[in-house]
Amino acid sequence: MARPLTTRPFDLVYFIFFVFHFPASLLVDFQTIAPQNLIPSPLKQLPLLYINQSNDPLIGGLLGYFGDTGSSLVWFKSMIYVEMLVQVPIFVLGAWGLWRDSKAVYPILLAYAGSTATSTLPCVTTIIDLPLVESIPAIGTYAVTFNQKVLLLSGYVPFFLLPLIMVIDMTIRVSKLVAVAEKAQALKKNK
Repeated sequence: MARPLTTRPFDLVYFIFFVFHFPASLLVDFQTIAPQNLIPSPLKQLPLLYINQSNDPLIGGLLGYFGDTGSSLVWFKSMIYVEMLVQVPIFVLGAWGLWRDSKAVYPILLAYAGSTATSTLPCVTTIIDLPLVESIPAIGTYAVTFNQKVLLLSGYVPFFLLPLIMVIDMTIRVSKLVAVAEKAQALKKNK
């Protein structure tokens, strides 16, 4: 019988993370790789509002607000494809598996978390490296105010730290399951 999600604090946090990350990925990140003619005009305003507030050079760069970024952001664009093709389906599988208290989802969450923590760290370091300016820069300027940097880091750092915590947690959980399976296999051999 599945234990209630509310009795598993880490699983509850992961579940909430997946549920909130799903629409954010589809409504903002997906727009950086989708054909613009397929995106309804009102939805195109979401990333623009975000970029107006944050001057995010990653999302803004892929959307063309920072001029022709060409190959300089190909690494980030490839991560968006991984997010859409691999991570978004895992949001659904992960949330469903956590809801059902299924241990079978642990290896999938471990793979997701390792991939996500690894791919988000360069985003965090890119934001940290942005030069600071006193007044709000024009969109497309590779500089941010202190408040914009705080806003950007508050958006990117949790998407690094939570998967990093998940890597540690799921590694421990999977290791315990493997140890139990090995012990059961050893007992079976000794019979």
